[in-house]
Amino acid sequence: MLTQSPLSILVAEDDPELRRLVSAALREKGHDVEEVASGASLLERLRSEPLPRFLVTDLRMPWLDGLEALRAAGPTRWVPTLLITAFPAPDVIGRALEAGAEVLAKPFDLDELCGRVSEMLRELDPFATMAHDGYGPIRRRGP
Repeated sequence: MLTQSPLSILVAEDDPELRRLVSAALREKGHDVEEVASGASLLERLRSEPLPRFLVTDLRMPWLDGLEALRAAGPTRWVPTLLITAFPAPDVIGRALEAGAEVLAKPFDLDELCGRVSEMLRELDPFATMAHDGYGPIRRRGP
């Protein structure tokens, strides 16, 4: 049986300063934050228990990019994801949507990032314990 930590957010970012800033901002909002510094570490963490409640991941990281790691973890290991990237090209946005992730372009304001995380957690909450099928985008519940 898969388990999730109710407040845990995993931050996957290879830039140590940005990882520290994002993690500190999320902690300030009351979240329990874990950190990893590479796509390989992200994949390893997604394959362990308990699953994080939410993922903030960089796209370009050593060994695997954030979306490759999310997809390689498999559909039963999916968690709601915000992809942060300095390269928000249409193909990247398309890949993110296919993986069930949303995109936030770098540079970003830390308050904007925290707001997006809170919004996604609130909107995706009914789906957060369900496995993503790995094919289509996550559908949000309508108003």
